[in-house]
Amino acid sequence: MATKKGKAKGIIGGILAAVIAVGALGGALHIINKKTHFITTDGNLPCVAGFTGLTNSNGVLTYTGSLEKFNDYKGEDGKATTVYSTKESGEFVTVTSPLDNVWPYNAIKTVKDEYNNSFTAFPKMYMSYTYNRAGYVDGISFANYKVNDSYFISDAYLKPDGSGEYGDYFYIGQYEGSGTEEKLASVASATPLVNVTRAEVRTAARAYGNAKTFYEGYQQLDLPMFNIFEYLVSMYYKTPDIQSVYGEEVTCTSVVTTGTTAPISSMNGWNTSTGAVKLLGIENMCDSATEFCDGINFEQNSIYYQSNPINYTDTIDKTSDVVIEFDRPTTSGKVELLMTGSTEKTQSITFPAYTSNSSEDFVDDGYWFNEESSILFVGGSKNSIVDYRGLWAFDCSETADNSSDVGCGRLCKRDV
Repeated sequence: MATKKGKAKGIIGGILAAVIAVGALGGALHIINKKTHFITTDGNLPCVAGFTGLTNSNGVLTYTGSLEKFNDYKGEDGKATTVYSTKESGEFVTVTSPLDNVWPYNAIKTVKDEYNNSFTAFPKMYMSYTYNRAGYVDGISFANYKVNDSYFISDAYLKPDGSGEYGDYFYIGQYEGSGTEEKLASVASATPLVNVTRAEVRTAARAYGNAKTFYEGYQQLDLPMFNIFEYLVSMYYKTPDIQSVYGEEVTCTSVVTTGTTAPISSMNGWNTSTGAVKLLGIENMCDSATEFCDGINFEQNSIYYQSNPINYTDTIDKTSDVVIEFDRPTTSGKVELLMTGSTEKTQSITFPAYTSNSSEDFVDDGYWFNEESSILFVGGSKNSIVDYRGLWAFDCSETADNSSDVGCGRLCKRDV
């Protein structure tokens, strides 16, 4: 199995064709070549006064910035050219955007379960990829209806009962996993549970049910969930290089007490005192601890995927696990290109496909490789170099018995 190689633009490079339907109106958000268009059928657009580069004319909200490479997002001060605004109040920075009033962002909500665990709920959506000539991901589309046959619902929404049916939401814990090895939690004012293995976190997440009840839908973070989060954050901040948004303002390279972004009323922002960052309601997904990502295992260069969380395990079963059509990169470096599965069984997975050492390629996030490794970590504080952390930081260098004081899990949930 050979990894596809070639020089091509990354996810926000070249043509980023994104379609986001607005509510039931049939409107859409299109990101096409160097322009961003927010289109609604009734012209009901949020006010964009004060947002440089944005115009609102005849129901079309247009951003005229470059989408070539992530560095093009940055102005003379090195900051990203943005479509959002920030407001400081003491140690807290609140982030707001016109997208807050556009689907799916206006349908993403925070919820609590009966155990006081806090989650961000992501509404069911259809998605579709655009590829460049070399076969790398060159665009992502989301809609609340099946626009055409290229659109599909991600495995992130699959119910865990094996029925093949989809839930209305999936849920990512707002906070890094805390609690004990017996029961994982997602609560504020807690110390993240570290020095545990991925299998131990999996067991702790499942403690809310049993196999007969499909663990009531509880699990730890997996890659289909994380991929949707990555894409939506990239589009919200108009850059996959999330460090250019907050990296120079806050630094959180070790585990911190959860909930220090809770006073921020919006879904996005950060705490300049603790360095904790809130993205779509989720705290420190790409900062603080590195997080286990379930359902993905490696054997040499091959990637194996388990689509049903009931089957998640650290052991590869070649009779049931699906092997992804492309190999993982075999060189540590910075993420430059992305690949996604091309079949119905693998299309929910996006993975780094090409790495380099250039500071101008894609998002500058780190990718770590070890041929003997078997499990996946994402985001977090692999090291203190801000440029290496972020949305597309993938650590493929550890084995299943790995545990550390900067590695933890995150409680997640599906509809049952």
